Amino acid sequence: MCILFISSVQHIIGGYRLIIASNRDEFYNRPTLSADYWSEDQDIIGGRDLEPTNVGGTWLALNIRGKFAALLNIFELSNKPNAKSRGTLVEDFVKNNTSAPEYMQQLNDVYNGFKLVTITISNSLLDIHLFTNIVQDEGPAMRHLINGVQGFGNGSYIKVTEGEKRFNGIVKKYGHSDTKNTLIKELLQLLKWNKLHYPDEELIKRALNHPDKDSQKPFSSVFVEIPEQQYGTRTHTIILLDHDGKIEYGEWTMINSNWEQQCFMTALKCET
Repeated sequence: MCILFISSVQHIIGGYRLIIASNRDEFYNRPTLSADYWSEDQDIIGGRDLEPTNVGGTWLALNIRGKFAALLNIFELSNKPNAKSRGTLVEDFVKNNTSAPEYMQQLNDVYNGFKLVTITISNSLLDIHLFTNIVQDEGPAMRHLINGVQGFGNGSYIKVTEGEKRFNGIVKKYGHSDTKNTLIKELLQLLKWNKLHYPDEELIKRALNHPDKDSQKPFSSVFVEIPEQQYGTRTHTIILLDHDGKIEYGEWTMINSNWEQQCFMTALKCET
């Protein structure tokens, strides 16, 4: 399970245009490269999956030419035989020049359940789309989202709603470069929020592989930690984009039980 929060409006005069905060939840021993500039395209920043079935794929990446994408697996529906790796969804989007609607329309039904959030960035616009191959009761497969403060999860869980409220308060109060250090500190506290939002009927309904309460509860917090399964939140990502096109990409990754931080300072390369 993963969680993603996006603010795509300016809350403070001169404040950040775009604020992204995300957690990646995964098995601790899954081989992974921490965020870096990609060798095949130095304009792309992101971590890489080294799992043999998904080498080079990723859960989140930013192309400074104006493309961002994040993947949220729908974890209880991983049952499609011979499914293609979902990690290629983000990788392919940020590496090519196809628009989000065109890219999403080209996707074939060869993946296990997922949500894909994309942002197309220009000097004047932020264009956000959400695509899922598991429609159920969450609306159309592809949606163009209005700019604002939004939270995304593997389902419509209470932790996403409550996390979005907390995120909204943080970005409205501290969403300016003058208070950047406090903003990052508060966002990290949100991403490490271990309060259990349980019972959660939506989580109970979807957690088919976790039928009892004790196994469901750890998934109800923003920060997931299940030591006995060697699974939980292992990466925090915070991305800040200001009105001058300056970008700060920060990643905190748990490696051998220690949190290691990386930070990349760059700028947009958009022509429009």
